[in-house]
Amino acid sequence: MVECFWTSRGVGLEGDARKHRVLPDGCVDILISGESRPSGNFSVTALSLVGTMTKYREYVLPRNPFFFAVRFRPAAAAPFLSFPTSELTDDTVALSEVWGCDAERLQERMADSSTVEECLGHLAAELRERITRCPVGGSPAAHHAVRTIV
Repeated sequence: MVECFWTSRGVGLEGDARKHRVLPDGCVDILISGESRPSGNFSVTALSLVGTMTKYREYVLPRNPFFFAVRFRPAAAAPFLSFPTSELTDDTVALSEVWGCDAERLQERMADSSTVEECLGHLAAELRERITRCPVGGSPAAHHAVRTIV
């Protein structure tokens, strides 16, 4: 289901270092965006759901970007959503539009966290809770195809 958790941080980015190209990878991500602070801490500013991309996208990063995310394997995000993942293709939406008050509660818990590990722990706990409410579904053929390709 989960391909990986990942983090990225930058401090004092300027010029071309602020340009970032994201290539399509067939995955859906929950992306937590924030800002790095000189103290080494960070502030969480947004939780987003990033759909599968069919083409690359370029972003201009903030001067002190901080990101962490969970990346789902292809065809594996469905248990965490209430709609087909195809509706997110080439789109990014606020996680609160999909999870409602659960996303808002998650963001509040992350705002009270002091480490990336704590934030990732909150995200992992929310994913575990959601999977118990909606057991793994999806097409067995799609899951088999993804396992074979990977």
